[in-house]
Amino acid sequence: MSPALAIALKVVHIAGIIAWVGGMLAGLCAAVAAKTAPEASRTHVVTAARSALVTVATPGLLMAWAAGLWIALAGWDSYRTMGWLHAKITIALVLAAVHGMALARMRKAASGGELKASLLTALLGASLLLALGAVTLVVAQPF
Repeated sequence: MSPALAIALKVVHIAGIIAWVGGMLAGLCAAVAAKTAPEASRTHVVTAARSALVTVATPGLLMAWAAGLWIALAGWDSYRTMGWLHAKITIALVLAAVHGMALARMRKAASGGELKASLLTALLGASLLLALGAVTLVVAQPF
């Protein structure tokens, strides 16, 4: 892989992560805050929060995964022995599952279902902890 392509892929990967995690955190914060909104506007707030996941976080997820897998496969000879990378990929898989759970819960709430703020708060906390864990692995590369 050329150095220019490697840099471009890393930029796309990091930009995707920022959009993915940032969009998730923003959308979940707004959805949790909707619990205290007047009932008449609660559905609108949750719909807007879900929109953040659909229009910002989901494309970010796709960018992060596509570029990240391309980088990993191109350098697999070196990466295959890096335990921290395997742990980071596992965290990213769990974070993607949390993303899907948040989308599903917000879709139900936006359609008039019950807004389960405690579940959304748990998903928000899990997203933050998972993202911090992934960043720690990338920076420290402990194993």
